[in-house]
Amino acid sequence: MEEDFSIKRYQWKVTLKRLLFGVIPTLVVIGLVVWVVFIVFGIASSYLAIAETKDAVVIAISITVLTIALFGYINKLVSDLRSSFGELSKEEVTNWNLKRLKESVEKEDILLLKALITMKCKQPDISLEDIYRADDSMFSEKRLLERLYE
Repeated sequence: MEEDFSIKRYQWKVTLKRLLFGVIPTLVVIGLVVWVVFIVFGIASSYLAIAETKDAVVIAISITVLTIALFGYINKLVSDLRSSFGELSKEEVTNWNLKRLKESVEKEDILLLKALITMKCKQPDISLEDIYRADDSMFSEKRLLERLYE
């Protein structure tokens, strides 16, 4: 049975994985933080109503600092959420191409294939054929394997 190796399907799988392991837990944390802020504000406002003026100033400053810290944390989580839905990274594209082409090469040539894919991902607008014409020594087995671990 032949698998569908379309980049769109792979990107959907990666996005789904990011959603399950990144976005949903982040949204839960944001919800909990907002809930805690409301509870703290409720308790603090009740205490402010019965506290002396000196204590009220300390509590008000503490609540303000807590709110700023929590909103900074929420802002960081939200920016992480936005970056979760960006384009595939070079590593993800390399893995997709390797998975797609792996079955068509012999087992001992998989490292060489990965080196070629990595070369192409580093410079996507330059064809491997042009590089080969310019310097065919870059495609020796030794040089390809060295490049793989750079």
